[in-house]
Amino acid sequence: MLIAINEDERSIIHDMFDNFIVLLLEKDNALNMTGCNTYKEFVDDMVEYIC
Repeated sequence: MLIAINEDERSIIHDMFDNFIVLLLEKDNALNMTGCNTYKEFVDDMVEYIC
C-alpha cells in the first residue's frame, strides 16, 4: 500500500496506522474486521476496539 502523507501530518497518520496494525494483530479482531459488510460497520468496529 502506498500512501502520500503531508510531512506535517506524518505523526498523526503514524499513530493511527500503528493502532490499526496492533488491532489487526489479534486474530479475533482481524476476523471480525474482515467480516464487515459495510464501511460504517467497519469504522464502528474499529472505533469500538480502539476506544
